Amino acid sequence: MRKGLILTAVLSCLILEWPVAKGSRLSEIDPTLLETDFTTILDSSLKSNEIQNHLDTLPYNRRGLQGNALLNLLSSSFSAKFQSRISVVKNLRDAVVTSYSEFSSGAGQCCNVAGQTLEYDSRFKQPVSFSEVCELVSSSAAYDAARLEHAFRDACIENLRNVPSLKWQYFGSEQGVTTTFPATKASSCGSYDNRFRSWYVQTNVPKPKQVVIVLDKSGSMRQTYNGMTYISLAKTAVKTVIDTLNPFDMFGVVSFSDVVFTFNADIPNGACFSEQLAQATPQNKRLVKAYIDGVQPGGGTFYSRALDRAFKYYDTTWQRFLEDRVLLFMSDGAPTDSYPTIMETLSRRNNAVNNSVVVMTYGLGSGIDFSVLRDMATSTTAEVESSLKIGTFTHISNPSQLRNEMASYYNFFATRSEIVDEPIWTVPYLDSWGLGLMITASLPVHVDGQLVGVAAVDITIEELLAESSYFKPTELSYSFVINHKGLVINHPLFPYISDREPLFVEATAFERDQKFLSVINSTKRGESGSKTFVSTRILPQGDSKKYGIRTVRVMSTYHWKQIPGTRFSLCLVLANGDSEAVLQPLTPLPSGSFLFHDLDLVPPPETCHHANTLSARSKSAVALAARSFQDAELYMSEKMTVNDVQTIARYMEGQATSNPNLREGVRDSVVATYKAEELWRSTDNDNLTRHVFWRYVATNDGMFRIYPGTKMPLKYDPVVRCWYTNAQANREKYVITPPYRDAASRISVITLSKALFEGRSDGFHEPIRDKLIGATGVDIVASYFHERLLQIYPICARTANYK
Repeated sequence: MRKGLILTAVLSCLILEWPVAKGSRLSEIDPTLLETDFTTILDSSLKSNEIQNHLDTLPYNRRGLQGNALLNLLSSSFSAKFQSRISVVKNLRDAVVTSYSEFSSGAGQCCNVAGQTLEYDSRFKQPVSFSEVCELVSSSAAYDAARLEHAFRDACIENLRNVPSLKWQYFGSEQGVTTTFPATKASSCGSYDNRFRSWYVQTNVPKPKQVVIVLDKSGSMRQTYNGMTYISLAKTAVKTVIDTLNPFDMFGVVSFSDVVFTFNADIPNGACFSEQLAQATPQNKRLVKAYIDGVQPGGGTFYSRALDRAFKYYDTTWQRFLEDRVLLFMSDGAPTDSYPTIMETLSRRNNAVNNSVVVMTYGLGSGIDFSVLRDMATSTTAEVESSLKIGTFTHISNPSQLRNEMASYYNFFATRSEIVDEPIWTVPYLDSWGLGLMITASLPVHVDGQLVGVAAVDITIEELLAESSYFKPTELSYSFVINHKGLVINHPLFPYISDREPLFVEATAFERDQKFLSVINSTKRGESGSKTFVSTRILPQGDSKKYGIRTVRVMSTYHWKQIPGTRFSLCLVLANGDSEAVLQPLTPLPSGSFLFHDLDLVPPPETCHHANTLSARSKSAVALAARSFQDAELYMSEKMTVNDVQTIARYMEGQATSNPNLREGVRDSVVATYKAEELWRSTDNDNLTRHVFWRYVATNDGMFRIYPGTKMPLKYDPVVRCWYTNAQANREKYVITPPYRDAASRISVITLSKALFEGRSDGFHEPIRDKLIGATGVDIVASYFHERLLQIYPICARTANYK
């Protein structure tokens, strides 16, 4: 029975581009005519039915999903990535200890690196030098700050040789010098200070913090120092303190004069910023920093009112993980209210929260009696390394040093005597060098018993989560990764966008069933386990941005375990009784029949220019997505060579038995789809061919065959493309996209696609029950579609009476 054609998206587009004439009736438009016409196109040009018929001749089996085995396999893969970075950062730490010198001249500054010594590298998305390190020297670093000798550079080079997918390796010192590898050109000198970056602070103070910053905005803050007002210097200091925080921390800001002010955002639930401490996510930090920019000076200096309001934050915020609590109080003048009132308010409010808050005060300027600020600080204590430390007062006679002094508050809590051997893993953040979302593994470095800085190495979220992202054996089974706080690192419903600030959302936002709470609580304790219950699946109807979702209830088993050596947990969700379709091993391709898409490395026998693109004449080419490889990060990090292409070709044609890093079944997918090339080649002389741009077929393992053969982008993954997801979501139908511009030719095209099922010897398919193994598609010039529309529906040609 012929299945329906999905037309909603394209018809909505047509209504905009080709209006219906006045007085026309919708009954004059019979959609079955268009269905019949485009079904003919698909059958004659794309050959989707014949491709499916060929798959039905191939031996497919069902393989049940074994939860514990799959969990251990994926966990081992994750663990290997983490362990490799742990080894790297320990090597860096040891190299710092060996090469740390107070007398070395060090490397050159990154801002002075000569451009001609650098070469562009795709792993770092910029020109770099793999033979040198360079330094980012803070403008506040001491002139005689200690530097690293060559042992650190040599360790970086050796690490990269052992782990080719490594990203930045670096060491940030207590004196404000960051030595980074590979060397690259920095846009400016002096602007980067590692000591005020969240990765550095979190390594020295891994325990979460609850920070309230109190900012004096009285009229005296209008006075200037070297052309800068005190209030502008204070704003910079407060914003730098906020920059040191990570999403495990919580914070609030109070500004005061005669009246106390807190941030009240003009956003949904924005009032909570003035009522309770906010999680220090990038989004919240940005909002509060924008509020700080708008603070204007004026009025008196009522300390007690500011203290009372600051402690309300602690009243309404639970000390969830026994966080360190600190109140940073900055003022440039004597208080308007009395000493007894101030000290009584501080004592009473701190007693109300079990004296859990340590106060650190900062007196800005000179000629002022700061004894009140001093007494405020010394009346409070905090437990650090099993001993009580008294709060500190800092007199800042040089106002330009306010930023450095306030932003160094965390040193009060730093655990400096204990040598840590297990790295700290940061939460995801946006790389300042343009590599997208990262997490960092870092270790404090001690020399002669003294903390001298932090060694670190980065890994992109894209690399880290490859296995979890690619694990989607069926529509109803998937995996996700969370950290020890229950925050999502990766989930099918919450994919990270690599070039945008990360969002931090609890797993319960996506796993909404009540019985999941016991699962997430177990992961927070670092446990392993499994549990079976009915859970909800949220499934796309195609490209979910356009077509929405549907929900189904499925009996599922959750399997979870902590990834060895980390505080992350991996969770597999498998539909009970679920299985995947597996193609049995096929005979390799005949010699000379395989063409890899890198035509510039190994060109085909005959070339042509198709759609303004170098192409193979009468031959398809195969591209393989990162998910097609056993080690996806290795494939993405190493530039393909002629030898690599030839090795893959020999393997595909059975001339080599050694598998070139490909996942199980990828070669069989290539062999199974070779029939498509033969079918497409047979239509080269058809009249319709001149309106066709590309024909292609893809499989769930990332194999992509395109005709005529052409080069695809390195990161092209057919499985996540709209044409593929739409076809799989509407498995029993042909799917058509709205018009869009072809990337190469800039000509408007539409895509028609159809899902492919596992082969069945009887040729009878049950779309609801059969397993999907891929999809096939064809790009057609949109103007041809317009012509066919006018021919099928003459009413569309009545342009005289268009609205």
